[in-house]
This record gives sequence, C-alpha cells and structure tokens, in this order.
Amino acid sequence: MTKKRRNGGRNKHGRGHTAIIRCSNCARCVPKDKAVKRFQVRNMVEAGCQRDMRDASVFDSYTLPKLYMKLQYCVSCGERCLLLLLPFPDVTVQLSTPVLSAFDLALLARSEILLQGQPSSLLPTALTPPQV
Repeated sequence: MTKKRRNGGRNKHGRGHTAIIRCSNCARCVPKDKAVKRFQVRNMVEAGCQRDMRDASVFDSYTLPKLYMKLQYCVSCGERCLLLLLPFPDVTVQLSTPVLSAFDLALLARSEILLQGQPSSLLPTALTPPQV
C-alpha cells in the first residue's frame, strides 16, 4: 500500500505511543505529536482600557502582565482556523489548457504567416520543424 507521508502526519519517530491531548476548540482527543500547536501571547486588557488604567494609575511605569496561552488544535480545527496553509482549488494549475512546445509554436507561427500571404522563409531557422 502506498504511503502519503513519510512521517504519517505525526512527529513520533521511534516512540510507540504518545500522550493524548484535547483540542482547544472542539475537545477532540488528538495525539500530542499530531496536534497543531500555537503559542499565543495577548494583553490581559484591551488597548482602550489600558489607556484609562494608565491615566488612573498612581505608578508611572507599571506594565500590565500578558496572557500566555498554548493552544493545541486537532487537524480539522487547525485547518478551519486557517492555521494550516492548504492550497485553494482555484490556485491549482488547470490541466485542461494545453502546453505548447517550441515545435507547436513554430507550426502555429508558420500557419499564421502563410495565411497572411507571406513566405514561410521569414520564420527563424531555430523554430522550424525538422524536414522529414
């Protein structure tokens, strides 16, 4: 059977079993090495309230503590939250459009020149097809 990924979508090289964690979004059980992990640092207070607190504070240079969160998502929630960058279908190459080689381009150019009534000797020699 063919294998899609060398690591099997996990980071478990040499370990037989890893701990189970819960997804931060949907609480699904996910192996710890397969989960999408992000570390988020946010201010405890939003910017508008920070200015009010700074004006009302007695201390001159008091810095508010930050909120440190380690978020662990399952693969589907990580994909849904746009944490995993997946290719969009409209960006992929459409195989219905033909790819023309230099030989095909030379044939098209020769036919256009002949249709205009000009001799085919105007074509560059590098693009002319080999004589059979």
